[in-house]
Amino acid sequence: MSALRLLVHGVMRAADARGLAARVAPFGDLAAVVSEDNEPEGDDAARTLALAQRHHALLSEIAATCDVLPVRLGAAFADEAAAARQLAEMADVFRAGLAACAGAVEYSLVVEDLGAPVAPEPPDSGGKTYLKARSEALARSRARPARIAETLDGLEAQLRPHVRALARRPAAPPRALDLTALVQRHATPTVLSWINQRQDELAALGLSADLRGPWPVYSFATLFPGSLS
Repeated sequence: MSALRLLVHGVMRAADARGLAARVAPFGDLAAVVSEDNEPEGDDAARTLALAQRHHALLSEIAATCDVLPVRLGAAFADEAAAARQLAEMADVFRAGLAACAGAVEYSLVVEDLGAPVAPEPPDSGGKTYLKARSEALARSRARPARIAETLDGLEAQLRPHVRALARRPAAPPRALDLTALVQRHATPTVLSWINQRQDELAALGLSADLRGPWPVYSFATLFPGSLS
């Protein structure tokens, strides 16, 4: 069994940590959110899953009301004193990260391509009306990829004024768009309303949008032993 049994989950301001149910290890004006690694050895997959679930649960509970910078899963120390000593060396980096993410949580906006809406087949009249309808349907099908790209670029541009920061991640089918946003807690209702108002526009193209979160600011402040990413 490893001698490094104290897990560090995140860093927050010591003043915000007062009264928290979570265990913290103060260092100066900051505090590390910690817990004992008491997961059984043996099944590595089950152990990693259990640690990840605890990590996320602790950080999510705190992030709902307080600023906390997540530390990479698996950061471990012998005890609170050892954790405080090493983390204190990066105190300025942690302070800068907390300032950059102050008052904010993370959301993901995922847009999936459900396929082109099925239009009714035009009646086979054998005349010009039928041929025109078939031609228009073919043109819409050919234009759909460009319309989707234009719509998604517009969606990203329209979202930017409502958030503190926005990152676009690679999206593999059926995902057409995957955005990660840093959103002020008080602005969450505005962002939710904004995306709901665009569902009909997206549905007309066979797209579906899902806003997921709130989460701790994983994508904007993954730290250990002090590198912001």
